Amino acid sequence: MRNYPHLAAFSRLPTEVVDEIAKYVAVCELKALCLVSKQTGDVATRRLYHTICLTELKGSVGCLQTLAVRKDVARCVRRLTIQSPCRKLLLGNFYKLAVDALRQMVNLTGLDISEMGRHLTSLLV
Repeated sequence: MRNYPHLAAFSRLPTEVVDEIAKYVAVCELKALCLVSKQTGDVATRRLYHTICLTELKGSVGCLQTLAVRKDVARCVRRLTIQSPCRKLLLGNFYKLAVDALRQMVNLTGLDISEMGRHLTSLLV
């Protein structure tokens, strides 16, 4: 961080302070914060994944794959909404991926899958 002394100073801030600052940071900047240091990366990841609303199939698959594989990231999710305007296009593999990801989200406090139909709900049982 020799070329960026302000980042070195930022990285020395207490985690609680970095977390407060991150509340006001745009998503694109949170993504950049993930690369600054482990501390800021952890804070930014918590903010990025706190509340997720999946509306597009392509982005949804990538996000659910990350959540299914990375337990540390899945633990950050508190609220998840899956809105699928093209429910007829979803295949069984998508539902299985969604269930695998949901099983990793142990800190989930809010879930809206009402637009997913009964298929996903029956897989969760």
